[in-house]
Amino acid sequence: MSIRLAAILALGAWLILTVPAATSAAPAPPTPFASLVEVYLDGFGRFHPSIAAGNGLHAHDGELEDFSAPSVAAEIKWLHAIRARLDAIAEATLSADERVDRRILQGVVDGWLLDLETIKNWSRNPMIYVAAISDGLHNLATMDAAPAETRMRQAISKMHAIPRLLESARRNIQLPPRVFVENAIGMLGGVEELLSRDLQLAFAGAGDAALRQQLAAAAREAARSIVEYRRELETRGLAAASDDFAIGTAAVEARYRAEELIDLPAARLLAIGERELARNQAEFTRTAARIDATRTPIQVWGELVRHHPARGELVAAAAAQVDELFAFVAAKNLLVMPASEHIVVALAPAYDIGMASMHSSPAARGAAGAKLLLHHGRRPGLAARAAECLARIVQLRDACRHHRARSRARTLRA
Repeated sequence: MSIRLAAILALGAWLILTVPAATSAAPAPPTPFASLVEVYLDGFGRFHPSIAAGNGLHAHDGELEDFSAPSVAAEIKWLHAIRARLDAIAEATLSADERVDRRILQGVVDGWLLDLETIKNWSRNPMIYVAAISDGLHNLATMDAAPAETRMRQAISKMHAIPRLLESARRNIQLPPRVFVENAIGMLGGVEELLSRDLQLAFAGAGDAALRQQLAAAAREAARSIVEYRRELETRGLAAASDDFAIGTAAVEARYRAEELIDLPAARLLAIGERELARNQAEFTRTAARIDATRTPIQVWGELVRHHPARGELVAAAAAQVDELFAFVAAKNLLVMPASEHIVVALAPAYDIGMASMHSSPAARGAAGAKLLLHHGRRPGLAARAAECLARIVQLRDACRHHRARSRARTLRA
């Protein structure tokens, strides 16, 4: 699977780690499907530049999402055209991998069409407007996809477009769920801090004095728009909010079919979820009893969560865990990492703490230094994929441990 297609999956709520094989041969001309993938990724970047940038696609970094009614209609029309082109590719022209990839991309497109045409989140969820601002600016502050001066100009361009985006939110959003409004209000507080503090810290010393002044002026103006919209949500937004946030059984089933390729009725999915919940609760209770049978499971859990690295020891503890995970990879011969590739665990810079706080629940105010960054020595964009890989390795390691424990238990019973 190509790196470009991996980006599609990330855009569709999947993250896949892909490592291209080194080769000295000249690249083959792109297949019709591969060419369509490129068209899709560029078009997606135009409609969703902040999401695209977060997944390594930076062609539209200086732009901000346009959620106006004409733009939403244009995206829907474009997605239908992409879907038709995917369907029109002859099966015989696709490789085995491309047949799988096409089915996945069809699901990604169907998921976006469901969101835009049926669920219409753009007309009910103020959080997507706030996230476009926060994610877009945060990406520019933290990703070295371009020189700092270029990213500063891109940030200025984005901030100049914030009033237009918020005006679309005012026009589009009708009867929003109360929980969406409440969360958006909290997120807007984080954006205010991002504009007033974090951007200046991120670009301190970058560019010349005139460019830094332009950045600060654009941030002040954008902050005024953010504060105004937050106050509107706190008054008129909450007053007009609804307690109903459900999207309906049919939409849930359609989303699973599109985004997860799971074609099961909602009742069956609920039964599976309840079954697994009960199984995990029972396992949780048994494990807690093995730790301390005199306490309730919740009491045992409460004691365990208090065990964490002391202040000043977090980076070393996290680095040790990364080393342990890679030792597990090596011991199980899961993959061979080139010697030049390595992950560095470091404290997040001061300007990156606010983003973690804005999205945490409850807000992690005062937790400066608690967020970690995974960096890579040479290849930009690998950090996110490496983090996902580590998460998958943790799951695999734990699954192996669980399997060994069950095997020992069966042996003892025998």
